[in-house]
Amino acid sequence: MRAHLGAVQLEYRRRRDALEAGLAKHLPKHVRWRHPETGLLLWLPTPPSVDPEELFQESKRQGVMVASGTVNSVAGSEESGLRLTFCAEPPARLIEGARRFGKAWAAVERRGRGQGSGVEGARLEVV
Repeated sequence: MRAHLGAVQLEYRRRRDALEAGLAKHLPKHVRWRHPETGLLLWLPTPPSVDPEELFQESKRQGVMVASGTVNSVAGSEESGLRLTFCAEPPARLIEGARRFGKAWAAVERRGRGQGSGVEGARLEVV
């Protein structure tokens, strides 16, 4: 079991690192996230200029499926953001997903400037 866990941890680190590299390359420079030391997801806080429904629709058009992060949160959560999972996709698909997600984010942010809507949260999955 220890050998298996060691191998799985190494693979999940590779996937986490690939996702973070893709996000760093393809998201706007002002977007920041929390580097996960443990677990299988990355928390990405979002600015008020990004509307969650628009982000969902635009991501879908770009070939990236996002799902509300509120499924994993307690009602009344004060911080909006995205939960991006990295355990189920290989590194190359995570990088491609980050590229497509970056395009979706930029489009939504351009349309949403000045509207002050918040993001409830989402999970990244390449489709």
